[in-house]
Amino acid sequence: LWEASKMGLRSVEHLTGVEFASSSREEELRASYVARIEAIDAISLEEDRVAIWNQSEWEPFESLDLQKQARLFEYLAEHETWVVPTLIVQRMISFSDDPEIAENPLNRYLDPWSRDPTGVTDEFDPERRLRPLHRHRLAIVDDLHRAGVGILAGSDTPGGFTLHQELQLFVDAGLTPLDALRTATVNPARFLGLEDERGSIAPGKFADLVLLRKNPLENISHTMDIETVVLRGSVLDRVTLNRMLEQVQYDAD
Repeated sequence: LWEASKMGLRSVEHLTGVEFASSSREEELRASYVARIEAIDAISLEEDRVAIWNQSEWEPFESLDLQKQARLFEYLAEHETWVVPTLIVQRMISFSDDPEIAENPLNRYLDPWSRDPTGVTDEFDPERRLRPLHRHRLAIVDDLHRAGVGILAGSDTPGGFTLHQELQLFVDAGLTPLDALRTATVNPARFLGLEDERGSIAPGKFADLVLLRKNPLENISHTMDIETVVLRGSVLDRVTLNRMLEQVQYDAD
């Protein structure tokens, strides 16, 4: 990650490589994984890839060097490498048995396969070794922010509601509601070089916005209390949005 950032990597998704780059065994572990990858049998390619990926996530965490991690965050900020934590997908993979995940009423808008992430969990984290890693990544989001690393919101999951859950996780991690909102508005526009067109409400900018019934600065969960959506200049009121949701649920079933 150090080298990639130096060479101009603009963003890191899922916080992949953060623990690896912060490990006191970084070089040793890299050599081990490279050797295993080069020895992969084509017949068992996919299974081996997942197993190596899983180990490359939890194993470096066991030799985490906090001082090295702090230097890494400063390095990422210095080289303008942004981070998309995508905490919600990690939570869904490693905590699929959590009622907040398994029994979320909004799951009715997902296809049957996506409603139950247990299969994905069994594939990517069969021994549930990534759970401590998720807790650590939740804890470092605010550290990244304070170090000056740009944070972007993303969920890498089906269902728009998961993006709202990602914002909630950011607040749980220590960001203010305002800073959490910026990760989904101003920050993406800045990252993409589109600040003159998107990211905030101003004359001349694209008319894409969400009107809420309650103030999200008081509670980030209020982003879910949507009254109206303006999309490409078209107004979608609550009645229209409800009809759209009914269709989504029908199609999902």
